[in-house]
Amino acid sequence: MYLTSFVNDMKGPQNLLEEPVAVANVINTPTVMHGGDKVIYMTGTTRFNINGTAFRAKAMALTFEPPLVKDVDYILQGINYTITSASKSQLSLALTPGSKWRLNPANLPGNLVLMAVNAGAGLVPVGPTEMKKGRVVATVFENPSIAPNPNKVVYQTHTHELWITGTGFTRGAYSTRVDFDPPLLFGVDYVMMVFNRTHALVSLMDGRKWAPGTGILRVIGIDTGAGAYKDFKPVAVAHVAVDADDHPSGLTVTRTASQILYQTAAIRKLLIQGSNFCASPELTFQPPLALNSDYKITRAQAGQLTLSLQKHKKWRYEAGPLYLTALKCGSDAIELAYGQGIVVATVLADPTIEMSERKIYATHTKRLIVQGSGFSLDGTELTLRPTSRASYEVESVEMAEMVLLLKDGKSWAPLGESSSPVSVYVTKVDTGAGEVVMEDDGAVIARVYPDPSGAVCDDSCEWALDGVCDDGSSQGRTWFDDDYGGFYAYDDDYYGGYGYYYYDDDDDFLAPVCEAGTDCTDCGGLDPEAPSGVDCSNACQWANDGYCDDTRTSGLCDLGTDCHDCGPASEGNFTTWDDDGWWDDDENYWDDDYDFENYDALDDEPHVAFIKSTPNPKTKKSDMQESKGVGGIFMMLLEGVVVGIGCVMCAVGSWFAHKFYKGDKLPFELLAPPSAEDELEMAKSAGRAAVPITPDVAYTGK
Repeated sequence: MYLTSFVNDMKGPQNLLEEPVAVANVINTPTVMHGGDKVIYMTGTTRFNINGTAFRAKAMALTFEPPLVKDVDYILQGINYTITSASKSQLSLALTPGSKWRLNPANLPGNLVLMAVNAGAGLVPVGPTEMKKGRVVATVFENPSIAPNPNKVVYQTHTHELWITGTGFTRGAYSTRVDFDPPLLFGVDYVMMVFNRTHALVSLMDGRKWAPGTGILRVIGIDTGAGAYKDFKPVAVAHVAVDADDHPSGLTVTRTASQILYQTAAIRKLLIQGSNFCASPELTFQPPLALNSDYKITRAQAGQLTLSLQKHKKWRYEAGPLYLTALKCGSDAIELAYGQGIVVATVLADPTIEMSERKIYATHTKRLIVQGSGFSLDGTELTLRPTSRASYEVESVEMAEMVLLLKDGKSWAPLGESSSPVSVYVTKVDTGAGEVVMEDDGAVIARVYPDPSGAVCDDSCEWALDGVCDDGSSQGRTWFDDDYGGFYAYDDDYYGGYGYYYYDDDDDFLAPVCEAGTDCTDCGGLDPEAPSGVDCSNACQWANDGYCDDTRTSGLCDLGTDCHDCGPASEGNFTTWDDDGWWDDDENYWDDDYDFENYDALDDEPHVAFIKSTPNPKTKKSDMQESKGVGGIFMMLLEGVVVGIGCVMCAVGSWFAHKFYKGDKLPFELLAPPSAEDELEMAKSAGRAAVPITPDVAYTGK
């Protein structure tokens, strides 16, 4: 559920939201079908089906009468499909009514991954033999829908835009197309821009009409990339009304939505087309613009007005259409499109480029990601230096990101015989309103290095070019879904408790899917400037936490960078006990009172792993003794004293125990504390008078 408009009366009628904001996730109400005709035995029936709709496999709880406890009395298993036919090379699956191939529409389109197959002898994992990455067998799209809006009024030619809302809209690698009645041709009568999965903007082309006459405008079909949706029913999205009559004086304004301007870049002037304009017209814009403050009229003709933007001003403070709502020439004044205004220009956001010095190879790196803002989904062109436009293609464009694909036989920069890296700059950007020249030398977006010798970095990995590092060579090791710099985790319960690849306790096991260096584009390859190896340092983010975090265990850090917990890379042993189930010794999770199912999380003080370096077998015994030093000798003496005292105490205790067991009298007696009478006798014998002790008394006088 999206909030599309928010207005604060104290700040005026303007919508304060730049774009729709998600405020809730609405799920279908579950239903359960009557099953009173089913007969089951108390223990003899091992399974039975509960039919219904809108079940959710991961977040579903059932309440029975008489009570049954989940995972104690029963196990909940979902059955979403049936196999309708099978052969040695093909299976045909039919979806169970009420079920879905994938449940999370916000993440669609998405892959349907086959993880394991049971042909009668148990589950056999598919895909990589070590990780649960599986095989992609289909791409799942959300069921598209269009929300009806028959009360929306659009004028035949004066209305420029129409918002369509619904679900399942796609963009980027896929495209959404709709069919209208009366018919409208995409690219001829209209263009459509999808903003997200629920909102799309339809813009009428200049000189075209929403309909030849008045009446209901309907969407009668939709295709979001998986073909025409067969279950779609026609939906009314607007009511088309006749345009306003021309003013008796002949004063008119023509809609020119195809005129495109940047917010501030004064590359083009604003041209207003019409008829019977005067030399000094009064113009009213929405959003408001003030004459001689925001703009000036540089030329006025009967059929055209030319406006120039003043320095340090903007046509609009955010991207969108610029409306002319009223025009006055002397005594002749008109309100355009009944006061709603006529679009005279489309204002684009000023494009920006985010600077980056990402390391890429001259030819081995196939994709270069350029990030920024204000990119047009309809098409954005960059001018790079020294990369020529013929060397790459624009693979995809989002509003804040572009992906450039290197062509075969081309390189990102001509390196020649030099081994020094070359920077790639963006010098110009054109998102549809002309070229914007970047300041100074441009914005650097990458550093190009020569291809490594021996072809140690390529894209031969089966999952290369999917946007995720899969060969374990990423230097960042940052959390991204289930990926730690190309290392993946799996657990024993994933395949129903059977274990995975014969590992009994592999919940924390991480390993790459592909061989190192085979996912060059996604991983970036080995850092050309990185040292050849680290033997012992504590540069790891999780160093000193009592658990080894380098590539010998979890792979969260590079080899040798968690020396305190793992020991040196060349000769260390380490503990495999993890004191922190959160993978993060962040103090937000430290809590002395925390006890979750007897799980000890009292880790306010780090658990120190006492690590003993394994000596090099080539080291001589004499060298080891000499390396002890004065401190080592002192520690040996201290240990000897402690051991000696302990032996003496044990011997004395054993002798007392032996005497007590035999009933022998000890050479001394353990006397009880003396009584009051004994103390009095002791005092007499010492020559002191036995007089009562009275409190002190003090006398004062004048």
